[in-house]
Amino acid sequence: MPKVYSSDIELSRHKLDSIIQLIKMDSLSFEEAAQKFSDDEQTKNSGGFIGSGSLGATKIPVDELSKELNINVQSMEVGKMTEPELIILPGPDQKRAWRIYYLKSESAPHRANLKDDYQKLQAMAFNKKQQDTREKWMERYRKQFYIQISENYANCPQLKPWIQNK
Repeated sequence: MPKVYSSDIELSRHKLDSIIQLIKMDSLSFEEAAQKFSDDEQTKNSGGFIGSGSLGATKIPVDELSKELNINVQSMEVGKMTEPELIILPGPDQKRAWRIYYLKSESAPHRANLKDDYQKLQAMAFNKKQQDTREKWMERYRKQFYIQISENYANCPQLKPWIQNK
């Protein structure tokens, strides 16, 4: 891996500043900028949206946000971006990156309903259907396969159905 100099970090900051200016002048939307310039594979293809776990929803309850993100969001206004922040990415190589957040919208706390939460409810129903299908398949075929469970996990309640009494 090539050595990263402080001048490289400043150069990337200047590039980010010019992208932010394009967004502020409405020459480029935040979503387009994320798709075109972001290196974050988890959010790049969704226009920079942070998803809600495996549900794929782009509306995230505040209690599901990381503490650090929650602090940033609390002080933001809808339609505004945070200032660029230099972060160290997780991993052994300690890569550094610039990050900004954009608050697209905010909704008041409410009971889940089809009008406001259709995407989330649809994803939950799909996950439940997948889980039920997987469990039916495992129940049907588990007697046909040899499954060895380590002694360390023999007392695990989820694995009890898989252990045959001799």
